[in-house]
Amino acid sequence: MLDIFSDTLQQLSNLSIHKPMTTSNPYTNTLLEMGYDKQDIEVAGAMFQKHTFPCVIHGRSFDTEEQYFAELHDYFNGM
Repeated sequence: MLDIFSDTLQQLSNLSIHKPMTTSNPYTNTLLEMGYDKQDIEVAGAMFQKHTFPCVIHGRSFDTEEQYFAELHDYFNGM
């Protein structure tokens, strides 16, 4: 008799979602092994990319890099 339950479990174990994700970036692989989500890693990495000015970040417009860093400085210092 064919064991449907056993066959279903075998098919589930063969799915790619149960296999560890790997990338060519060793830092991303380490974070994935620590349990971080790949999308969270990509979003966090994008936050630190170099901006070209003028730019808009979360609805705030910055004409120069100096203006951006001045407002960032004020924000971090509670002004």
